[in-house]
Amino acid sequence: MESALYDFAEAAMGKNTQLSWSTNPDVLSRQVNPIFTRCAAQELTAEEALDVALDFVTVRVNNLLEVFTDLYNRLASRIDVQMHGVRFPALNELEEFFLGLDGEAQWAIDMEITRRELRKLFEKVYSGEYKTRTGVCVFCDTIIAKKQYYLDRIHGMCLRLAEQIEEAKKAQESEAADSGGPERMANGDE
Repeated sequence: MESALYDFAEAAMGKNTQLSWSTNPDVLSRQVNPIFTRCAAQELTAEEALDVALDFVTVRVNNLLEVFTDLYNRLASRIDVQMHGVRFPALNELEEFFLGLDGEAQWAIDMEITRRELRKLFEKVYSGEYKTRTGVCVFCDTIIAKKQYYLDRIHGMCLRLAEQIEEAKKAQESEAADSGGPERMANGDE
């Protein structure tokens, strides 16, 4: 269980190899730079450039969601095996988060919200009002901020879960000590 929790927390800090390409700001910048260059040269319309850039982001977000869903499922399974019957509010919070029931998290992963936020940026690059470099910087900063917000939310829930697990373990140990523990029962003292 500790290993699964550690893997989950490590991923929330962006230190998971499966997430490296989808969380790396340099990769994102290299991906979208040519799109903004073509948009500024009017080889792509603002809407076409936005579509292509968001296709890249969608793949990144889907990878992020898949990795965290797998880590969550493994963690929940191990918690159930080792601490069956113990309820952890943070685990429920994580489950709701990954089921998409957390409205605040939607800002970070909903592509329609992101599309509405960034449409004007692409229009300004297309019209020449913004330079390519400005478009790339603003786009990357926006996507990185969303990703960081998402990871910070997960990390916070993970920390709360670790605290709740520690409290539950202490309560179990205290309960075992109060009842004489396994030794007393093995000696026939109960």
